[in-house]
Amino acid sequence: MLWQLLQHIASGQSNTITSLAAKLHTTPAMITLLAERLVALGYLQESAPSTTCAPNAPSSAHCAGCSGCLLATPQRIWSVTEKGLRSAQTPR
Repeated sequence: MLWQLLQHIASGQSNTITSLAAKLHTTPAMITLLAERLVALGYLQESAPSTTCAPNAPSSAHCAGCSGCLLATPQRIWSVTEKGLRSAQTPR
C-alpha cells in the first residue's frame, strides 16, 4: 500500500487525505502514517502550508493548498522528491 500511495501522489492529481483513503480502501489516519513514512524514506517532502491565506480575499490571494479556506484545519501538502518520482515510475 505504501507504493500505491506514492504512485497516487506522483500522478500529479490533487487529492485530499480522505480521497486517498477512499482510493486505497483504508483510513485517513493510515494515509497520514504512510505519507509520513514516505517522507522519512525520502520519497516525499512535506511543504509548510501558506500562512498568507486570506479567506475573504479574491481567489488569487488564497494559498495553493487551501481551496479558499473551506476547511478549518490546516492542510498537509506532500510533494514527490526525485527519488520518489523514480520509484513511482518503476514497475513493481
